[in-house]
Amino acid sequence: MKDGILHLFYWRKVPVQLHWTVLVFVAYAAISRTFSGAELLGFGIVILVHELGHAFLVQRCRLRALRIMIHAFGGECIHEATHDQRQSVIIAWGGVLAQVALFLAALVFAKLIAPISNETLRDLLGVLLGYNLIMAAFNLLPIRPFDGHMAWKLTHLRSSTKRPSATASKAKRAVRRTDIDRVVDEALDEARSKKSADT
Repeated sequence: MKDGILHLFYWRKVPVQLHWTVLVFVAYAAISRTFSGAELLGFGIVILVHELGHAFLVQRCRLRALRIMIHAFGGECIHEATHDQRQSVIIAWGGVLAQVALFLAALVFAKLIAPISNETLRDLLGVLLGYNLIMAAFNLLPIRPFDGHMAWKLTHLRSSTKRPSATASKAKRAVRRTDIDRVVDEALDEARSKKSADT
């Protein structure tokens, strides 16, 4: 552990790190018996999957994900800034969409092994199926610092970078053509003048 940060692993070259506050939270939960070990593991999985969802869409937007930090208050995906509102909305939805995928995977698993007799597994699935959706809904509140602050600005999804119009493209081609003609004319003039000088 360095500077209160524990390096866990790399995901697609992105370092995943654990802040010291997580250890304090786990110690408190163990002493107070607020949550079982399986429930704490479940919360960790949900937070990690949420941040990986952000990181995945950051990379899909051709931006650089710098690191994923898990702390006692949740997590954050630290990435290269973008001034493109459309990209910001897409990235904001990454966490919740990843949680939905996790919920569906846990639901299929629960159906396959039902009834669940193992208490540890039951606690884990309780978080992945129950708390997971509550956390996703909470995260979509349209206020800072939650993802919902940016995620619900869906009108930005239409305002992608405008492609040049057909007229603009023709004008650009015309300019390029004029440049080529000018270079050719200059070369011909130079060749003619050289020929005249030789004769």
